[in-house]
Amino acid sequence: MCDPPPDDREAPAGTLRIPAPVDLGLLFLAEVVTRYTARSPAVSVDVHLTGRVVDLVAEGFDVALRVASRLADSTLIVRRAAPILFHLFASPLYLARRGTPRGEADLAGHDRVVFRPGPQSLRVAGPRQAGAGRAARIVCDDLLFARDAVRSGAGIGLLPRFVAEADVMAGHLVRVVPRFERPAGYLHIVTPAARHVPRKVTGFRDLVLELLKVRTTAAAG
Repeated sequence: MCDPPPDDREAPAGTLRIPAPVDLGLLFLAEVVTRYTARSPAVSVDVHLTGRVVDLVAEGFDVALRVASRLADSTLIVRRAAPILFHLFASPLYLARRGTPRGEADLAGHDRVVFRPGPQSLRVAGPRQAGAGRAARIVCDDLLFARDAVRSGAGIGLLPRFVAEADVMAGHLVRVVPRFERPAGYLHIVTPAARHVPRKVTGFRDLVLELLKVRTTAAAG
């Protein structure tokens, strides 16, 4: 019988290099990395938060988190981890001032905060809001800016659940029109193709899936 590869019988060690989108890094990856380093004390983590799609092999990265509808690259191993779902949120302050919409038809009379690269529905069409009679009050291309504007009472915003969930739990944001939901791709865990995936990588991948499962269960409850 052949001996297992060294990474299969030794504790994870070395440096784990990870690229990820900025918003995902700040809202989710920091928790993952903190837990991961506690579990794997012999591993150091080098995180690169960037808006560009990096070349994992050429740039020497071990594992990446990417958000996309689909990824097709034969040189990579892609694991679909979780759907990215957008919902409508507003602050209690805004709702106290303007009232709570009960359905999609009520949204036209509300101020809107729009994340420009978001789902097609409720995006901006020229200077006015697509499908609505009122212009968007704030348009931006950064999710964290959009979240903060909504949290400050600027209007109703279409945000990913993972961006808003901590503020919902803290009472800073409220989900409105609960039946309204828009998918915007998936979170993928991506690694270079290799015969043997190092333990430092599999340990990180498994922890990401574990924490996503916990969050999904909590949101469903």
